[in-house]
Amino acid sequence: MTKANTAAAKALGAIAYANGQPSAPALNSELQKMFIGRQVGDKRTIPEMKAYIQGWTAANLASTY
Repeated sequence: MTKANTAAAKALGAIAYANGQPSAPALNSELQKMFIGRQVGDKRTIPEMKAYIQGWTAANLASTY
């Protein structure tokens, strides 16, 4: 896991919110591209999925208040 990957995932979450896409990382095709070639259980995947959700949620809260 790298900070660049989690930052990219967080940005993808914010972009997804802006485009009206759902908050579920598994439904984002751009995030799925980051996971190509990984084995199930790869320790990089969970932090990146959490970062996506954080980005989506932050964008949602920023637009609501």
